[in-house]
Amino acid sequence: SMKDWAATAAAVHGLTIEQVRAGCPAAAVAAGTDHFSGFIVVSDNPRWDQRWLDRLRTGRPRIEVLGLREIARSRLSGPAADMLAMTLLRSASTHHAAEDAARLAVAWRAALSVQELAA
Repeated sequence: SMKDWAATAAAVHGLTIEQVRAGCPAAAVAAGTDHFSGFIVVSDNPRWDQRWLDRLRTGRPRIEVLGLREIARSRLSGPAADMLAMTLLRSASTHHAAEDAARLAVAWRAALSVQELAA
């Protein structure tokens, strides 16, 4: 709804209201997220992303968003976790979903490569 629209969020994400209105209908986007079922969905801001994913998926089965820090603590060795942190610190967050997802994936792969070398 338009009550959720904020000029500050538009500026952060680089989207105009016109671009949002011209985009895919929310129902189509929600259906597209069905493909994430069965995968681990990770975010550097899980509370925020969970809120919006739950709202988008109203009436659909819940997909849980896990925190990057928690996943890193449970799955990475010390040196690999350090590599994850360093890689993320070197790259700026754009607040564009695709670019941020790619940024997290690059950092995770760098961490896994360190972990594999140590094994």
